[in-house]
Amino acid sequence: MRAITLFATVCLCPVSVHAWAGLGSKGDTLSSSEGRRSFLGNSLMAGTALASMFCTPLTPAAAALDMEAFANRELASDSQTKKLSDDEALCKFGMPSRQTGDACVRAGMSTKRRDGGVDSYGNVDRGTFVRCKASYVDTGKEYKKVVTCE
Repeated sequence: MRAITLFATVCLCPVSVHAWAGLGSKGDTLSSSEGRRSFLGNSLMAGTALASMFCTPLTPAAAALDMEAFANRELASDSQTKKLSDDEALCKFGMPSRQTGDACVRAGMSTKRRDGGVDSYGNVDRGTFVRCKASYVDTGKEYKKVVTCE
């Protein structure tokens, strides 16, 4: 806190005083609000410029990004990618069909797709359907709903 106060006293006050004193020396007839605006504008502008000179962090040259090493590392990682066999490529990117499903089995990959719904063979998973019937039984006082599913 003491450093901020010292900075404001040393850097901002002389600039502000000179900005205020400069108004009267030009012989301009300014109203008090225009004088305050220019006083604040000049002091903030000069104070910001001085603060940016003193507050700029200095980074050592070792912290800079070595672009050549970065590019070489990326190129090396690209060359290590695994090439897909024909069966793996067909299983991964092929349209669902019997041949695609057989290719997945030969490649040792799962026949289930990410999207769900359709597997590699083209079979659609619609779940299990059960047919239910509602019937109403007379209990004497009221009708009671009974659902039977097969």
